[in-house]
Amino acid sequence: MIINQGMVRKILTLFCIVLCYKGTAGQVTADSLYSGYKNATNDSIRTVFLNRLGRYYFFKNTDSSAYFLSRAISESKKLNYPFVKSYTYLCVGDFYSITGDPTSGIDAYLDGLRIAEDNGIDRIRPSFLNNLGITYSQIGQYDQAIKYTKKGLGYYIQIDHKEYQSNAYNNIGSNFTDIGSPDSARKYLNAALALKREEKLYLGSVFENLAYHFFHTSNYDSSIYYYNQSLQQQHAYGYVRKLGQVYLGLGSVYSANSMPDSAMYFVRKAFDEAQRLNLTQLSVNSAEVLTELLFEDNQIKEAYDVLKIQNQYLDSIANEVQNRVARGREFRFEQEKKELEDEILVKEALFSQQLNMVLTALLASIVVLLFLLFKRYQSNRSVQKILEVRIADKTAQLNAKNARLERYAFEISHTIKAPMTTILGIINLINYEKSEERKNQCLKLLEEESAKINQILSYTLTGIEEEYDKRNKY
Repeated sequence: MIINQGMVRKILTLFCIVLCYKGTAGQVTADSLYSGYKNATNDSIRTVFLNRLGRYYFFKNTDSSAYFLSRAISESKKLNYPFVKSYTYLCVGDFYSITGDPTSGIDAYLDGLRIAEDNGIDRIRPSFLNNLGITYSQIGQYDQAIKYTKKGLGYYIQIDHKEYQSNAYNNIGSNFTDIGSPDSARKYLNAALALKREEKLYLGSVFENLAYHFFHTSNYDSSIYYYNQSLQQQHAYGYVRKLGQVYLGLGSVYSANSMPDSAMYFVRKAFDEAQRLNLTQLSVNSAEVLTELLFEDNQIKEAYDVLKIQNQYLDSIANEVQNRVARGREFRFEQEKKELEDEILVKEALFSQQLNMVLTALLASIVVLLFLLFKRYQSNRSVQKILEVRIADKTAQLNAKNARLERYAFEISHTIKAPMTTILGIINLINYEKSEERKNQCLKLLEEESAKINQILSYTLTGIEEEYDKRNKY
């Protein structure tokens, strides 16, 4: 069996998915997660363990959570595994949402969702859609919340996951209640209720949303009915931390329905339950309603006592929010700093690469220039040698010509010398002869010698012309 790189990536991605979505059959501890991180066999698995360590410390130690998530982000950018990158963004988005920075959380979710969609990672995509719906709902952007929750619902319908479908119906219905669309709210809430009943799932959250919906439509009897149904579900499933919220809902309904005694009873229960479990936000909300009811009932002293407790919780919330926002800002600052450092490193590497390319090109140009100069020098040397040979040939030819000219001059001077001497002698005789006959003989001899000189000159000129023709020919 041949295992190619694509198959290895699929196997590794599947293993990472198992790590990310591992069940809670065994108790997960920081030591076990850190041990898994230290013993991981490759960078992808190490990054997954860094993310799980970050999630583990969400509500235990946000500084530690920020530390591990920062390392996870840094490591994920070096990887070529889209699932690990998208899962890292999911964890970072959760961190921002928990630390009171939902806007940065939404940005992280959208980045991770984009990676998941671009690479066809359907397994993690619904988590982004669900978290985007919840986060948009928290900041009051209900239209966006409905949009992304519906996208997640489409996926759950596709894979036929009834529980997640019912949760999506429930969340969409709650958002329609908040934007004042009662018909759409009832449609989705009833769909959630029917599906949960069919699958025998927990109904408390649907009952609570239905009660909240009917409270907003002033149908107080139906609201009270569903709040009581929700209470039964809470008790049946042991969800004691949610009882106070239902009590507060009942108190608000009874108060709106002009039933102050019942309202006081349930709001007190909500306030006591919140204090017993140290539920800060519920304590503040229930204290606010309880204070109004006590003032209306002229229980001024108790109202002020409750108001003091509410202020203490508000101070606690303000401090916690400030701390979370500060930690979120520190985390974001560290991330931006790390991204800037990575960008600087990339730019330095790119500059170094470009500089090396320029230096290499410059060196190559210098080598080519030296080669051309050398070839030019060789060519000049060859031309010089050719010229030297030609000059030597020309010099030899001139020397030969000069030798011939010297020879001609020698021959002419010696050849012409005898007739000239004879002519001079004859001229001298003519000067001394008295006899005409002797003079005529002398003139005849003079003519003969002159003919000889003329012959010699003709011969010499003929030789010079032949030599000139021969030179022009070559």
